[in-house]
Order: sequence, then structure tokens, then C-alpha cells
Amino acid sequence: MTQPLKNSGWNQGLNAQSSTKKETLGALRVTADGRKFRYAKAGEALACGKNGLLADATANHIKQVQTAYGASAGATRVPILVGATAVTADQYADGYLQIYDGAAANVGHQYLIKSNTACDASGVTYLELDEPLVYAIAATDTISLIPNPFSSITQQASLAHGLGGVVPITVTNAYYFWMQTGGVANVLNGGGSTLGAGVVQSATEGAFKTQPDGALDAAPCGHVIAFAAIDQKYCAVWLQLD
Repeated sequence: MTQPLKNSGWNQGLNAQSSTKKETLGALRVTADGRKFRYAKAGEALACGKNGLLADATANHIKQVQTAYGASAGATRVPILVGATAVTADQYADGYLQIYDGAAANVGHQYLIKSNTACDASGVTYLELDEPLVYAIAATDTISLIPNPFSSITQQASLAHGLGGVVPITVTNAYYFWMQTGGVANVLNGGGSTLGAGVVQSATEGAFKTQPDGALDAAPCGHVIAFAAIDQKYCAVWLQLD
């Protein structure tokens, strides 16, 4: 069952990284001064003070018709047929099973995944769900496996990925850490901006930039505070991603 929101008793410090998982991916942590953080895993070596981009779906694990497979209503162990990309053990832990298309009563449903088995390309992975299926999954239903957004954080010079937050420490590839999503943050600025200006994700790797007037090319994520931000320097931003 889904655990209640924690307010204390965290197993990993805010400025620590860990080779082992100590919290639920995506768990929200709020500090006394109002900063917000989400528990995440690095998908590559990460630099401090730069943006962190959320995990993308695997093309062959989404929109997959469940030919010859299905599961009964009430089931928590569910076989899922995937396309021509192998699945690793627990790749979708803390991720989501989504009903993409199929029976009218079933489409739009989503289930939290506790764990999954490994399988070969075009094989079947068995999911352990946090909650039982509300409706049966039929062989004609189309399924998507969605990784937890915080399961593979990267830093790329691209706008083609969801923005997750700011990496507040240097992180080793595949290690777990707390990524900042709200409150006062120290962030790389990708273009000089005035005090109070809104900021968006920049195509410059890991940076924010001033929000273009009347022409958003990325989702707003906060605004400049304290002093006018300086290009290619680390500056104060009121982060508003959570």
C-alpha cells in the first residue's frame, strides 16, 4: 500500500548521496524554511547547481497491445508484454502501469508499481502492483509502462525532456540524492536577467534563462530573486516546480 507522506525520520541527509535506495523515488521532503526536494536517482554523473531532467519512457515499453496476455480484476501480480527492448529487474519500481487504450471502463486507469521482473526483448515482465487492478486487463488492451520521473536524472543541452529540479550536490552516476524542486535555490544562469524576471529551462546544459516575453519555449519554473542574475554564474532563484 502507498505510504503516508513523511514529515520526519528521513533515512538520507539532504546533502548526502547513496549507492543504495533509502526512500521512495519521488518522495517529497519539505524543510523548515520552505525548500522542497524530491528523492531521485542519477542517470549519469551530475553537476551541482544545474538543472536535472526527468526520465523518459522507453519506446518499446509504451502503447503495447497485450496479445495473448491479461489479468483479472483484483490482481496485484500482472504479466505485461513489451516490445523489442529488454526490461531489467525493478526498472519500473516506483513507476506506473497506465491503460493507454482498450475497454472503455479501463482506459485512463493508473497503478503504482512496487517491483518488476526482468525479461528479454518482446518478452513478458511480471509487475507487483501497490494496489489491485480495478478492472481486468484484456488481451486487446494497450498498456504503457512509465518509469518514475525521478528514476534517471540527466543534464543535457536539450529542451526535449521534462524539467525536474535543481541538483544541489555533485552526484555519482546511479547514486540516489535529493533534488530541489521548490524554494530558494542556487542555479546556473543561462542568460543575464533582471531582478524579478521569470525563468524557464534553457537549451544550455543545466541552466535557466529569462522567460521570453509572450513566447514561452519551455515551462515557467520560477523567478530571479535577491539580485539581477548574471550569465553563466550561479544565482538565486525562487524555484516553483513543486
